[in-house]
Amino acid sequence: MLIAFDIDDVLLDLIPALARFHNDKYGTTLIKEDFHSYRFNEVLGGTDEEAIKKVWEFLDNPLFAQVPPMKDSVEVVKELAKKHKLISITSRHRKYEDLTRRLIGQHFPNCIDSIYFSRNNYIDFGNNKRKVDYCLELNVRTLVEDSLEYAMECRAAGIDVLLLDQPWNRNSDDVKRVMNWQE
Repeated sequence: MLIAFDIDDVLLDLIPALARFHNDKYGTTLIKEDFHSYRFNEVLGGTDEEAIKKVWEFLDNPLFAQVPPMKDSVEVVKELAKKHKLISITSRHRKYEDLTRRLIGQHFPNCIDSIYFSRNNYIDFGNNKRKVDYCLELNVRTLVEDSLEYAMECRAAGIDVLLLDQPWNRNSDDVKRVMNWQE
């Protein structure tokens, strides 16, 4: 069976690093639980453009290159890789492709066969193909995702989706939710 994983906040724990960066640079006290939305201006404040600028600053900061794996993700992915083919579909910008491949290889060696870069519904990174398009094209059976928006698109296309519980996706029970990697 082909299983696809999102990267940020599914395989790698991105939001705590973004919060730490924002706190250091802008004097805030954000924690992961404050991120009730992936529309970052709703959390970071300011306009969409100002929030996007802050995200770009973070992506170009060394903290982005040090994002650790999610708790228990390494062990579970290693077990799944023994029985299934695993890929990642991320909406990261291609500018960070080498870094992304290095981090996934470092934390999940010999587990993730391929990484695909899809369109980002929140920030226009220029990637054209949507996650759902990759899932359908590659015949993905299950997608593990944290974005409710991507999860709903894929579920509507008939793909099984496991929504990894995060503060920003708790406003719906329309997708099968898992509370952690062990579940």
